[in-house]
Amino acid sequence: MTTNFDELVNAQRKFFSSKKTIPYAYRIEQLKKLAALIQTYESQFVETLYQDLHKSKFEAWGAEVGVVINELNYYINNLKKWMLPSKIKTPLFHFRSTSYIQQIPYGNTLIIAPWNYPFLLVLRPLIGALAAGNTAIVKPSENAPATAALLEEMINQHFEKSYLHVINTDIAGAQQLIQQKFDYIFFTGGESVGKLIYQEAAKNLTPVTLELGGKNPCIVDETAQLDITAARITWGKFSNCGQTCVAPDYILVHKNIREALIQKIINNIEKSYGKDAQKSPDYGRIVNAYHHQRITKMITPETIIYGGQNDSNDKYIAPTLLNIQDPQHAAIMQQEIFGPVLPIITYTDINETFDIINQHPNPLVAYLFTNNTELIKKATAEIKSGDMSINEAVIHFGQLMMPVGGVGNSGIGKSQGKSTFLTFSHPKSVMHKKFFPDLPVRYPPYSQKQLARLKLLFRYLFTR
Repeated sequence: MTTNFDELVNAQRKFFSSKKTIPYAYRIEQLKKLAALIQTYESQFVETLYQDLHKSKFEAWGAEVGVVINELNYYINNLKKWMLPSKIKTPLFHFRSTSYIQQIPYGNTLIIAPWNYPFLLVLRPLIGALAAGNTAIVKPSENAPATAALLEEMINQHFEKSYLHVINTDIAGAQQLIQQKFDYIFFTGGESVGKLIYQEAAKNLTPVTLELGGKNPCIVDETAQLDITAARITWGKFSNCGQTCVAPDYILVHKNIREALIQKIINNIEKSYGKDAQKSPDYGRIVNAYHHQRITKMITPETIIYGGQNDSNDKYIAPTLLNIQDPQHAAIMQQEIFGPVLPIITYTDINETFDIINQHPNPLVAYLFTNNTELIKKATAEIKSGDMSINEAVIHFGQLMMPVGGVGNSGIGKSQGKSTFLTFSHPKSVMHKKFFPDLPVRYPPYSQKQLARLKLLFRYLFTR
């Protein structure tokens, strides 16, 4: 297996060295080819997403396939512009010079994707990698086997292996794969695996993007519009059965509106999925037995406000609300849930919420539902999170004009839309200067008179 990896990586390195991936014509051809293939395989991917995660047709298309199609079209329409050198100001000190930044592809890249959005989180970084002019090896998650197999079929049957190739392998194979020397690694997944990849990448000084996770807080204050707040939180939390890295992980709600918010969330759960969500065609399932067991262990009977039912044979866990009175010590507050369980914490003073949030590593995203402009200013300034969403849940992840990503334990780097293109590009700074004039003040031997002139030049010309 290692030998095969060696051969594949070397073949891609040789292909990149041929410069074939560099021209705009080649890049756009490959993106259009990929777009056409996705259109061809669209219905099959909707089916595999149901097989792997019990996603409804609406959710499979709306949260994965449709998002990728939209992003591909965005790239196709804008790539030529993004590839142009971006001019930057040149001070008068550098008279008769021009300065610009040229986006240069890294080379052979590795993309390791998770199982929770096994189509979207493969294709999103891949689009950016190819658009930037790189080659790519893709490792889908073995925990979403149907989608992974179809990705392998779609890509490996239609693209040159030395340009783009999917590898479906187990954990041991993945460990061997990351030991190869790549020019860039893009990983989406859990913190523990992210650290291992970071360690391996460091051996070759390989740059990385790590899209991880964390306990995403959701503050709801007294000024929030509760009907809309409850609907958006319910959708954001329980879509994909809670298996979304940017889903709200826990709620911090003011005591005066706690009961009203809880009841409205319950009403929205039942409106969305019925009184028995297991019978709903729109409610997902936990990906496998291990994660089903992991999540059910977090649910203690005495904390249940609503839900709590589970069926291990069906990998089902009901939408569940929990009352948490001691957030500092509660077991469920010590790790990312990544499932349909929503702890609810009551606060009296808004400063309590900041203290609770700061007890945990930096979250991937923080949510705030409020009409209080001062609180918005305070939260955006003081909550250290990768991103922040105000009066909305999750869909910032589809705002193509906005880079998303973590900070600290929740990740390294940004992506989405043009940001992914930039992530897979090295920004090469270029200065182009004419031969004349050539200022003699720069050359030795030096004198006090030259130093005085140099100081004047720095003062008046260096930043103008």
